[in-house]
Amino acid sequence: MSNSIIKNYIYNSGLLIFNLVFPFITMIYVNRIFSIDIIGEISLVLSFVTVFTSLSSLGISLYGMREVAQNRESREKLEEILSKYLILNIAGVLVFTVLYFNIIFFYLKKNMEMYIILYLNILMSPFLIEWFYIGLEQYKYITKRSIFVKLSSFIFMIIFIKKEEDIYLYLMFLVLGSSLNGIFNIYKAKNYIKKVKINFINELLKLKYFYLQIVIGIFYNGCEQIILGLNSTSIQVAYYSRSKQLLGIPSMIILSLTRTLLPSINNKVNNKKEYKDLVKLSFSYMCLLMFPCISGILILSDNILYIIGGEKFIPAKNILKISTLLLSVSSMSVFLDTNISVPNKKEKNTLYGNVGVMIITIILSILLSSKYGGEGTALSVVIGEMIGVLIQFIFIKKQGILVKFLDKNIFKYIGSSVFMGILLLSIQSLKLGYILEFFISVLVGAIFYFLLLFLMKEKLIMIGYKKLKVKLGEFRRRV
Repeated sequence: MSNSIIKNYIYNSGLLIFNLVFPFITMIYVNRIFSIDIIGEISLVLSFVTVFTSLSSLGISLYGMREVAQNRESREKLEEILSKYLILNIAGVLVFTVLYFNIIFFYLKKNMEMYIILYLNILMSPFLIEWFYIGLEQYKYITKRSIFVKLSSFIFMIIFIKKEEDIYLYLMFLVLGSSLNGIFNIYKAKNYIKKVKINFINELLKLKYFYLQIVIGIFYNGCEQIILGLNSTSIQVAYYSRSKQLLGIPSMIILSLTRTLLPSINNKVNNKKEYKDLVKLSFSYMCLLMFPCISGILILSDNILYIIGGEKFIPAKNILKISTLLLSVSSMSVFLDTNISVPNKKEKNTLYGNVGVMIITIILSILLSSKYGGEGTALSVVIGEMIGVLIQFIFIKKQGILVKFLDKNIFKYIGSSVFMGILLLSIQSLKLGYILEFFISVLVGAIFYFLLLFLMKEKLIMIGYKKLKVKLGEFRRRV
C-alpha cells in the first residue's frame, strides 16, 4: 500500500471509529428517553424523508465521485463537474419538494410536524457535496469536519433533550448535523463554483443508470419499513429499524478500506496491474473483518440489544440475527458495484441486480411482514440481496471484466471466525451479565481471532506486523 492510501485509511479509520461510537451512544441515550412507539414513528418519518433525499439526488453521488477522481488533475474540469451537478441537484430538490408536500398534506397528516422539520434535510442535501471531497481524497478535511459537527449536535442533544416532550427539539438537532455539514462543504468549495452552461437532458442521460439504481434501491431499502409499518405495528418497525441501524456499524467497519480505495481504484482502472492489486486488497480486507463480525453478532445479539435499549429491545434478537446475514451479501454487492462495475463504466450491472432485489424484496415483504413482522421483512431483504449479488456476478463474468479476487486466505478468515465463535459461546456460559459479557467477549474474541491469523501467517496481518516493526524501530532510534 502506498503512503497516500495509508494516510487516507488512517483518517478514514479515525472517522469510522467516531462514527461507530457516536450513533451507538446517541442510540442508547434516545432509547432511554423515548418510548418504542415514538421511536417507531420517528423511524417511519425518517424512512420517508430518506426516500425523497435519495430521489432528489438524481444519482449524482457515485457518478460525481468517479468523474472527480478521474479528472482531479484538471482544475477546469473540477469546476465544471462541481458547478453542473450542484445546479442539477438543487433542481432535483425543487421538483421533489412539490411532490413531498402534496403527499404529506393530503395523505400523511399524522406526525405532520415531524415531516415538516425533517424536510430541511432534503432542502440542504445538495450542499453536502461529499462526493466532491471523496473524489479528491480529502479525507483529513472530511474527518475533522464530521467529528466537529456530530459532537456539536450531540452536546446540544444531551443538554436540551430530557423527556419525551422534547421530540421536536431532537428532530431539529438531527437536521442541524446535516445543515452544518452542507454549510462547511459549500463554503470550502466556493472557489470551484462557477457559472456554467448546462444541458439538463444530456446530464440526466449520463446519470440514468445511477439514478435508476437509487429509485430501485428505495423500494427495498426504504419501502420495506413502510410496508412493515402498514402490515404490522410501530413496535415491529422500531425493532427492525434498530436492528438495521446496529448493522450499519459493522458494515462501516467491513467496508472501511473498500470505500477509502474508491478514488484510487477509479483513478487506476486503466493501469491493469495496479487496478487488480487494489481490487484484491479491497476484497481481502473486507473478508478479514466481515466473517468475525458475523460470528460475533450472531452469538452476542442479546447483549447488543440490551446495551442499546435495555430489556425492551431483546425481543428483536431474531430480527437482528436474520439481518446479520446481510453483512456478507450487502458487502459483496457494494464490492462488485464500486470496485468492478462502476470503474469499468458498467453500472448497468448493478441496475440489473437491483431490479432483482427490488422484485424479490417487495413481494416477500408483502407476503411475510403481516404474519412474521420484522423477522419476515429481514428475511425478505436477505433473500432479495442474495439474488442481486448473483445477477451482478453473472453480468460481470459475461462482460469479461471480472478480476480474480479470491485466494486461499478466505478459508483462514472463516476458520478463525468459527473458532472465535466457539470461544464466545464458552464465555457466554459463564453468565457474567449482558454488559460485562459483551465487553469481555469483544476484547478476548478480537485478540483470539487476530492471534490465530498471525500464527497462520495470514498475508494482511503479516504486512501490518512488518510495518509496525519498522515504525517501532524508527521510534526507538529517535528516542
